[in-house]
Amino acid sequence: MEDFKIEEIFSSLEDYENFKEHIKKMLNRSFGMRKSEFSVSIGGEHLDLTFGKLLVNLLLMKPFAIFGIIPTKDDFFTGNTMTQDVMDNYFNHIINRFRNNDLNYDYDVIRNAIAESMNEMADLSGKYNVKAGNSISYRDLIKLEVEDEEFNELVHTKVKPGQFHTIEDQFNELGKKLMQYFKDHPETELHPFVTSETGLNKKQFTQAVGFVGLKPDIDGKVIPVVIGDNFLRGLSSLESYYINSKGTKKALITNNKYTRRSGYLTRKLELSNIDHYHDNNILDCGTKHFVIYSVDNAAKLHQIIGRHYYDLKSDNTKASDELHTVSDESTDLIGKKIGLRSPVTCASKCVCATCYGRELSAVNKDINTGLSGTLKLTEPLTQRLLSAKHLLSTNTDKVEWGPLFEEVFSVNMDAVYFNQEADCSITFKKPTAEQFDEDENAYYIETLKILNTGSKKAVDYTSPVKLFINDKLLPVEKMKDDDENITIYSNTVNEDEYLFKYQTRNNELTKSLQQILDLIENSDHLGISDYNEFVNKFDDLLIENDLGYINSVHIEMITATLIKDAATGKRLDFSKEMLDDYVINRVSKSIMDGPLAVSLSFERLNDQLIDLNTYEKTDVSMMDSLFM
Repeated sequence: MEDFKIEEIFSSLEDYENFKEHIKKMLNRSFGMRKSEFSVSIGGEHLDLTFGKLLVNLLLMKPFAIFGIIPTKDDFFTGNTMTQDVMDNYFNHIINRFRNNDLNYDYDVIRNAIAESMNEMADLSGKYNVKAGNSISYRDLIKLEVEDEEFNELVHTKVKPGQFHTIEDQFNELGKKLMQYFKDHPETELHPFVTSETGLNKKQFTQAVGFVGLKPDIDGKVIPVVIGDNFLRGLSSLESYYINSKGTKKALITNNKYTRRSGYLTRKLELSNIDHYHDNNILDCGTKHFVIYSVDNAAKLHQIIGRHYYDLKSDNTKASDELHTVSDESTDLIGKKIGLRSPVTCASKCVCATCYGRELSAVNKDINTGLSGTLKLTEPLTQRLLSAKHLLSTNTDKVEWGPLFEEVFSVNMDAVYFNQEADCSITFKKPTAEQFDEDENAYYIETLKILNTGSKKAVDYTSPVKLFINDKLLPVEKMKDDDENITIYSNTVNEDEYLFKYQTRNNELTKSLQQILDLIENSDHLGISDYNEFVNKFDDLLIENDLGYINSVHIEMITATLIKDAATGKRLDFSKEMLDDYVINRVSKSIMDGPLAVSLSFERLNDQLIDLNTYEKTDVSMMDSLFM
């Protein structure tokens, strides 16, 4: 077949659209030809593609056609999989390509072009998935289990005993192996879903064909029994069925209780930020202040890409007035502190482009970026809670016991045993009434002495968690004994008899919401009263809770509305050389102290109407028209 010449295809927008429609019609007539190979001519060079990959490139390259730019060989997507990250990287490539060549283009035009490309790809995927027969069937999975030895081993994985986190590690590792299996087997029906990283939840799929794993109880504690079955083979015991049912009840409670809390947080943040947005027409507010931002790791660097900063001296003052821009290549900043230009310290009523980030400011110039920041934060929180009805698993903290402990003891989930080969004794002070935990119905200790046989010196050990003592080791006569200490010898305890139980924190679905609520809605703000620390802590919480993809500027927009002058309650004046005393308000207080229309749209109407301060409010709001 004759080469397609890129110069002819992109000679005009009309030629581009006509050629693209021509390729679509060819594939509609004969979808099997999508894998047919041919050559594309680019400035005298040749690039081998399939018809399917050519269509993908035509869809991705719409901005080139709009701006009348002829793509080069380097502009072509030649990978074998299309994922969200791949698309992000490609569209970033386009933006950088145009910018680096000093081409005169409009962000709005390129943004609309990219949106049209994505919408067209989404529309075509629906049609072509039907033609390709992409579907998911339990029948085919059962067939694979019977006919493929490798997949059969994955489906019948045996869970090794261990601590909670090691069982969770086994679960996560099995999920990776399952995904890799389907990536390596293009003939399977799940191959397109796995390679595109969409349409298939790894944890749900692992529970379906691997093993279900651990489940929390109603209180959020981890039930110390592993469900080693999966839903493909079915639950083999009433115990597994009962535990899974308790998890279902927990999911319903989570949905009912915490989804409302997340929705309420969204409403409060929207009211707090509705009149706080940036203005792309204000290039630089001239603020004399910045946020001291700690770039502790690559994740925190990623949160501020595109933002502007000053180098700092050792005393955290500006090294110079030279303004730099954070990019993907700014890895030298990791481990340093920088002076970040931020909406928090912007001296303009509407955040200026420099404090917001000039490129992002241009992209979002027609958006209420206060509300946008709110939704960027709260939408994933709400979605995570809603997903509880589909998947409820555990995510426990790893307990660092230390080498001394591991020489003597072994741990299986929530129970501590003597090592089978251990020849030792442990001694601890007799627990007092204050050390009786009613929830666990057991006494606990936190320190003990460990003595290996043959050693003349006992070693003190402090546990990182409370150790709840097995009742059988505290008979009545021992508790009444005059001796203040209790000693237990390893050779007097059966190998299947546990010594202690312990609790480890389960970082369940509600953790991220609660931590953020504690930071912005607790008057103590987790003990933080400095806006620099507040911003850094907010970003750290996002990263800890797998929300680090949220750009820091969005949470800084939220934070900015909480920083108030301690004397006047108004926004702090960052145009001053020396800042006045300030406080960090709760979101609720920020709303109540805000414009009249905003506070009246919130709650506590009776309190406001009898408060004379209500009638002295003069700040305007876009919500004023609702009360006229």
